[in-house]
Amino acid sequence: MNNPVIQAAGHEGIFQNDTGELFIKSNTAREELEFYQEIASRQDEEMQMITCAFLGILTEQQIVNGAEEITHLVKEAEETQDLSKIQRFIKPNKNTTIVLENALFGYTSPSVLDVKLGSVLYDDSASDEKRERLAKVSETTTSGSLSLRIAGMNVFDPETQTRNWHDKFFGRALTEQTVLDGFHKFFPESIELEKRRAICEGIKHELRFIHEVMSRKEIRLISSSVLIIYEGDPQAFDEKLEKGNLLAEKANDEEDDDDDDEEEEEESYPLYTVKLIDFAHTSYCDNQGPDIQVLTGIQNLITIFTGLEQKYS
Repeated sequence: MNNPVIQAAGHEGIFQNDTGELFIKSNTAREELEFYQEIASRQDEEMQMITCAFLGILTEQQIVNGAEEITHLVKEAEETQDLSKIQRFIKPNKNTTIVLENALFGYTSPSVLDVKLGSVLYDDSASDEKRERLAKVSETTTSGSLSLRIAGMNVFDPETQTRNWHDKFFGRALTEQTVLDGFHKFFPESIELEKRRAICEGIKHELRFIHEVMSRKEIRLISSSVLIIYEGDPQAFDEKLEKGNLLAEKANDEEDDDDDDEEEEEESYPLYTVKLIDFAHTSYCDNQGPDIQVLTGIQNLITIFTGLEQKYS
């Protein structure tokens, strides 16, 4: 089961199951688990649309037993719509292993970008030392000026068939004046301009939807990120685009029977994905209004991808 996941940023203890459909995250803060559980308990469909689907939590024994038991538990939970099929096996503690949908599933050679949102990077539980350190990070980076910062970038270059990784220090070195050039590195020159433009346009529309949703939510997102993925393999990109277009045409064909429709719904050909992730310091805050600093960061991210779209036109 312990297959490593392609990451742009993050910590150790991140794995996927054998099929690649499930994202296994160990050493998860209790607060992150509680936030996912509250999304489910509130039946917040909008938040479910802009986050990776939460599928439950696991015991150490289930992890040792491997992917077969995990896959069985998740399938049972999905079929019955009863997350307790998984959650009943463990009582949340300080460090928990959770199971999410793997946003990378279905990609051949994904390029992955992690953008940390907000200008305030700590919550009330932070020590004085941590507050001082993170406040300085914000003040000296685009977290302070734009309410966003590149936390990591893992880029597939189709020409060299290699990966280029830019860590958190790359993002910290960018300024308000150079940030667009930093995001430009997310798109290798070997990808044709039209593909780059189309990807940026799609990402921009996804970000606009996330902005709309978060403008209606009374949620505080501290040190959370936007995860952005696109298909970096040009051949796979073209094949998915063609298959996706064929499915769209069939969906409009009144002669398709119900069995065909059901089969098509199970197929997915992702070209890009945009999700909110990392909720160790996130909570619903009823009657306090939306999170303005996060909305500012998302809006600035929309502006950046609009600039990239124009650059590639």
